[in-house]
Amino acid sequence: MAGEYDFSCRPEDMQATADAIPGCRAVVMERLGHFPMSENYGQFARSLIPILDTIEASAPAVQGIAAERT
Repeated sequence: MAGEYDFSCRPEDMQATADAIPGCRAVVMERLGHFPMSENYGQFARSLIPILDTIEASAPAVQGIAAERT
C-alpha cells in the first residue's frame, strides 16, 4: 500500500516492487500521502479494510477462536 501523494514511496515504485514479488498485490490509496493513518484515518480505513477482509477470508480457521470485528 502506498499513498497516491507519497513522494518518498511513490506508487510506481511500489508497483515495480510488487511486480517483482510473486503473489504480491499493490494498492494505491487515493488522496493520501506518506502517513495515511494520520492524514485521513477514514480514507485509510477504506483502503485497508478490504485487504484485511481478503486476508481473513484466506486464513485457515482456528478451532476455538472466534474473531469478531467491532
